[in-house]
Amino acid sequence: MKKLINWCFDIYKKYKEIWNYLIFGGLATLLNVGVFVVLNFFLGVELYQVSNVISILAAVFFQYFTNRFFVFERKKQTKKEVWSEFVKFMSARAVTALLDMGIMYVGVSLLLINEIIMKIFTQVVVIILNYIFSKFLVFTNKKEKNQVNSESL
Repeated sequence: MKKLINWCFDIYKKYKEIWNYLIFGGLATLLNVGVFVVLNFFLGVELYQVSNVISILAAVFFQYFTNRFFVFERKKQTKKEVWSEFVKFMSARAVTALLDMGIMYVGVSLLLINEIIMKIFTQVVVIILNYIFSKFLVFTNKKEKNQVNSESL
């Protein structure tokens, strides 16, 4: 049993960034879907797109702080760097939020698929795209970009 536990910790350490992204991404997804369900069903919000926008916003703010501090471990930065990172993060999330809303519209309004099933499906697509955007566009610094560029030459 101890070997299994040690093996699990080793795997976690080796792929810490991805594991943390999946953990916090999963929590963000639960928050997103949970807020959507509460607004859409329990509070009587009839327009699923209104519920969807509010749930996306709640999840995006949660994601920014968890990605910044726990996934990509960005701690020592100037205010200018933090602001630039925040703008890039929100811009990338705006792209995936629009994609989320588009998929929801096609699935629910045109194909008549259940809202919850479509919401869960969109979250899988969005999580993958958000990781790619965060890893390669948002939470990078000049040293990392220069190192990647010099390694590829």
